[in-house]
Amino acid sequence: MVRLLGAAMIIAAGTTMGLMPLIREKSRLRLLYELRALAGDIKTNIRYLRLPLFEIIERSAQKENCGRFTAACDRYCRTEDDFYSAWQKACGEFLDKRDLQLAEALGEKLGKSDADGQEECLDFFLAEIEEKIKQAKQNADYCKRVKLSLYCCGSLAAVLIFI
Repeated sequence: MVRLLGAAMIIAAGTTMGLMPLIREKSRLRLLYELRALAGDIKTNIRYLRLPLFEIIERSAQKENCGRFTAACDRYCRTEDDFYSAWQKACGEFLDKRDLQLAEALGEKLGKSDADGQEECLDFFLAEIEEKIKQAKQNADYCKRVKLSLYCCGSLAAVLIFI
């Protein structure tokens, strides 16, 4: 009975270890989708309403489907003096290292450019974020297929060795 319980615990631990990279990649993918939506919203508001960045972030955060990053960015915009420092704090809090440099560069350029420069910067960012989303989808698929299988098979092998 103890051996069966131990075997079940080893299999559960192996499966959980295999799920962790998948969960991280799915979380990264959700944040990238949110970042893309926020960038699109910023671009639309700059093009048609010519609103300041602080107001655009505030309006985006008031939407019912606003994500954690947008809410954090709005929170920091209320406390910081300039847009770049608020954006940088939100990026540092939520984004993965692989995406941090691109997002921080966006915040820096948005805070220093005029409306036309901001639109150009957002166009470039949206193209780059699409590539990041594509890579994140591939990584999530890899984690789902390969890593989960490896950890599950490894835990089954450990159970067979120990029993």
